[in-house]
Amino acid sequence: MKRLIVLLLAVLFLVTCKKEHDSAQWDVNILTPLFKATLSVNDLVADSLIIPSPDGAVTLVFDSNIYSTPLDSVFEIHDTLQSTIFVSPGIITLTPGFVFYSQPSEVDLALNSVELSMALVKSGNARLVAKNHLPTAVIYTFNIPEAKLNGVPFQKIQTLAAAPPGGVTELDQTYDISGYNIGLTGSTGTRYNHITYTVVGQTSPSGTTIVLSPGDTIVDVTSGFQSLIPLYARGYLGQGSVTVSGTNSLGTGKIKDGTILIDSISATLTLKNSIGADAQAILTSMRSVNDRTGITVDLVSPTLVNHLLNLNRASETGPPPSPINATYYSVQLDNTNSNIVSLIQNLPERLDYNLNFNLNPLGNASGHHDFLYTDNLFDANLKVNFPLRFAASQILFVDTQDLATIDQTADDNLGDGTFTLLADNGFPYEFELQLMMLNQSNIATDSLFVPDIIAPAMLDGNYRAQGKQRTKITIPLSIERRNNLLNSKRVAIRARFNTSSYPHLLQVYTDYALDLKLIGDFQYSIR
Repeated sequence: MKRLIVLLLAVLFLVTCKKEHDSAQWDVNILTPLFKATLSVNDLVADSLIIPSPDGAVTLVFDSNIYSTPLDSVFEIHDTLQSTIFVSPGIITLTPGFVFYSQPSEVDLALNSVELSMALVKSGNARLVAKNHLPTAVIYTFNIPEAKLNGVPFQKIQTLAAAPPGGVTELDQTYDISGYNIGLTGSTGTRYNHITYTVVGQTSPSGTTIVLSPGDTIVDVTSGFQSLIPLYARGYLGQGSVTVSGTNSLGTGKIKDGTILIDSISATLTLKNSIGADAQAILTSMRSVNDRTGITVDLVSPTLVNHLLNLNRASETGPPPSPINATYYSVQLDNTNSNIVSLIQNLPERLDYNLNFNLNPLGNASGHHDFLYTDNLFDANLKVNFPLRFAASQILFVDTQDLATIDQTADDNLGDGTFTLLADNGFPYEFELQLMMLNQSNIATDSLFVPDIIAPAMLDGNYRAQGKQRTKITIPLSIERRNNLLNSKRVAIRARFNTSSYPHLLQVYTDYALDLKLIGDFQYSIR
């Protein structure tokens, strides 16, 4: 009897739930987060720039090598291929093994005022192109006596087959001479920038005797050097001047607008001389550039800008390649000797600069004992220490987050609902938010303004934020805008903030963060 009653109740329940549709349908409320985000001080600048103190106070450190001198600004070695063609002046008989060509060649690297006595090759080639017009095999030997690898002089021997009637046989060979130590003092040992080599041609000892008529080509050779780049060079580096203009990003790309007040910044410009030659440096200008506002601020510092800086020569620790002892010249900038604060308050995306280096202002003081390693010449490093203690007005920065996805296989699945933003603010700043909906190509399809202000965290007597302040904001949306949001893949968060008690300066700490959660509360039809 009990089982019968249960069965009747179950049938009655199914009958009363059945609607006009063939399948059952229920409406349920869904409360789901569309996105969660945490904005911290790391979202303002790159993580590598953040240096916390033991109490959590944050200092922003910009430390960058803003310039390195390329080798070709000191000297550049051009290709030195040269050709020789020699024809028979009369009737000549060539027996097997006869040396018909042995001509020392000396090429001038033409380095202007630079006078090198030796170089260690980083990369480059020796090249031999030979054409054999003779009806017997010939042997060419390419010798560079002052080019040595592990103490062994460069020598290459190549054999060309006999030329066919009315034709030639040809050799075109490129030899890698990376790692070779090359003397550049020429055949007399008293010159500079000169490489001596010899190409020797002879008939093959196993060949045949031939007779040449007047005008027959005996020698057709092109030889020399290509793409030579030294790893190390020694000699006199001349009195050249290097003038450079450059730009460096400051890693503040997420900050888009606003004003800050700062009370303390220090910076150090360090010039490094890795060349074995005396030098002078002059910073002719440096400016911070804010492309958003079009405002530039020039650095004013009598101890640095347009001030002659003498750089002592580097020294060697052993034969090449060995480590070197570079020399350094540092200039400190702060509130007392520059307008460095104004440069940073400009909120620049980049720093532009103009810098000059002058070699050997006293001439050949070393007696041709200057040296350089081409991977280490002149460097300029800028290190800025910015304690994140500031007052901010209408600072705007932008970040992006992925959105959660909701099944919308049928247009009428989603019913009415609302969206709520929960903001837990650990910054002593009040925030205004705008959410930009992005499609798969990160193109904005719609924007959503959060109608209320996100309240700042409370401050203690030392002006440090304590805990987090929650703000709950209900966001009214039209059905069209709601659907735009639900169909988006990502959201760009535009956050504009002001510090509490502006213009009072507030220190930023590592535990400051703004937690955001956007929640959709709507009806969802299940069929």
